[in-house]
Amino acid sequence: MNILCGCASLKSIYILDRYNIKNIYVGFYDEESEKKWPITFFTVNKRGSYSNFFGEENFIRLNEEALKRNISVYVTFNSQYKKAQMDWLLKAIKFVSIFPSVKGIIVGDINLLLKLKEIGYNKTITISTIGNVFNDYAIEFYTSLGATRFVFDRQTTAKEIVCFLNKYPMYEYEIFLQLGIGCSFIDGYCNNIYINNSPFCGSFTTRASYKCNLCLLYYLKNYTNVSFKLNNGGSKVLAQGLSLVKLL
Repeated sequence: MNILCGCASLKSIYILDRYNIKNIYVGFYDEESEKKWPITFFTVNKRGSYSNFFGEENFIRLNEEALKRNISVYVTFNSQYKKAQMDWLLKAIKFVSIFPSVKGIIVGDINLLLKLKEIGYNKTITISTIGNVFNDYAIEFYTSLGATRFVFDRQTTAKEIVCFLNKYPMYEYEIFLQLGIGCSFIDGYCNNIYINNSPFCGSFTTRASYKCNLCLLYYLKNYTNVSFKLNNGGSKVLAQGLSLVKLL
């Protein structure tokens, strides 16, 4: 069973390795992007100021540590962008993608996808929840643009997910585990309130999310092309997620 987890720092990598987590997602930003589009306002990716690595030097160190531990890295560029940001985005994507630990990127902006197809991007393209993969048409549309991996929205049911997996077994999928911090909104439309500790976030109760997790894990545990996704690399969240997996 594959577990995918956000990684906020080099220290987080050591924690993840201890829990035998071999797939992580991170953000990347640098001095240029921070000056023009401060990351706190979700202008570069939906991580805000969390789970991001600043600057080339820190990202190089991330790659080194990930390689030592055989950890695969997916880099998030999953906000909605303006034309003025495209040059920086393509430069940043080219930089992070040269590293062998980086298996691909997570995106959701149509214009960026078109640019990636135009330049012949050759690593894995994952469609973020902001891409709203709700039906067959969405999967077929995104695969025509080069995507081969999809993050399902938090509200997608186990039954719906199984239908996708059976119809499109050639692709990979990510599914969020709700550990009492789940979002009750359709994720692609919550950007304006995607703020840690806001009154609108975390509105799943722990009991409800626990039952949802058990349902997802039970029905999907035998699918090898599915990764279960945790929101961050904190040891408490990891322990909760792994304890659920062990129940099965």
